[in-house]
Amino acid sequence: MKRFTALVLAAALLPCAALAQEDPPADDFACDWLGAAAFDLMQARQNGVALDMAAERVTGSVAENVVYASETRAMLRQLATIAYRAEREGDEAARQRAAERFRASVITACRNSGQGGG
Repeated sequence: MKRFTALVLAAALLPCAALAQEDPPADDFACDWLGAAAFDLMQARQNGVALDMAAERVTGSVAENVVYASETRAMLRQLATIAYRAEREGDEAARQRAAERFRASVITACRNSGQGGG
């Protein structure tokens, strides 16, 4: 399952690779933003929020005038799908750790996507 998740994350984050090569500081910002969105999605999953509601909340935060808005929304929907494949943890501390791990894995995958094959 971890390998599958890594592959899906890599595919979802391919647009970051193109941006990363042009402007590394902007890429760090984009990766941190994606990480925050991933955290929100996993937190919603762990708290029992319906997938459609969580995905709509996160994708709705992307303004129409943002460059690559439709691609960004599609990427966020993919992240939501990945988050919702995770098992729901039993206690609050474990739910928080699951959200933190997902955030960290998305940030790492995003940053590695800009390193030319990483």
